[in-house]
Amino acid sequence: MNVYLPSALKRFVAEEVRSGRYSDAGEVIRQSVRLMGDLGAARFDADIMALIQRVMMECAKTNAEDIKAIMATIKAINAAKQEWRKLLLRVHRDVATNDRIGADQRSLDFARGMGTERAYHNARVPRLDPDCPGGICFDRTDLYPRKIHGVGDLRIIAETIENQLDSLVDLTMEKQMRLQMYLEAYSRTASMISNIVKKLSETANTITSNIK
Repeated sequence: MNVYLPSALKRFVAEEVRSGRYSDAGEVIRQSVRLMGDLGAARFDADIMALIQRVMMECAKTNAEDIKAIMATIKAINAAKQEWRKLLLRVHRDVATNDRIGADQRSLDFARGMGTERAYHNARVPRLDPDCPGGICFDRTDLYPRKIHGVGDLRIIAETIENQLDSLVDLTMEKQMRLQMYLEAYSRTASMISNIVKKLSETANTITSNIK
């Protein structure tokens, strides 16, 4: 059976093997799983319980890192949505202005929205990128690779931006579901660590009593 381990747990298992306490990675995993199956038993081996505790703490650490990363992604998505909404508002202003005056190609008024037609062909749009401050970078993009002839073309541009926003909304929902999954896993791991610590304490007290 192949077992997937996060990088943090791989490092932990490798350290246990290097310590000489275990012959290989398989023995570390087998000892851990064996004890997890015996959690309801009356007696525990303190060394193996300590090993399980360390494994679970590494799991909790990895899970916390996943939670931090996904929260940063959600924050970046929200920032990108805000930028797209600002751009959409400017386009809507151009639509409203030119729809009201019935403008054609020769008399389009961009003063209240994008400013000029050229701004549509060289628009500053957000792009998700974890290496950029706040998780987003900006690219220069042609929102309409043709001459803008009238209000109909402006509405097409607005619809394109709305589709971008819809895709980001869907992505937010996906990330939020994953975040909930990670939070639940973190809670379960924390509970298991608490139980293990309690068992370790009970074992230590039993050993101390026997010595006395």
